Amino acid sequence: MAPGAGAGSIGGIAPGTLREITGKLAAGEISRSEAVNRLVDAVVAEGPGRVLGPRQREALRAHLNQTLADDPVLGERVRALGGDDAD
Repeated sequence: MAPGAGAGSIGGIAPGTLREITGKLAAGEISRSEAVNRLVDAVVAEGPGRVLGPRQREALRAHLNQTLADDPVLGERVRALGGDDAD
């Protein structure tokens, strides 16, 4: 099994982390952009990024954020999350 790919995890992110983020978003406690930031943080901290060094983790974070900003399909998925961010 790949590092961080424990039973019930998605992309190495613990199910509890995902539930917490999506629950706060659904409850209006965090904005869509904050939810995305927390998901990126979780990928870096709990997922594949956890086995990287500090510079590589920051490069991964930057790459994920750039991909989210540039990819129209991912952009649609982010907007579909809901939340109170202006489009």
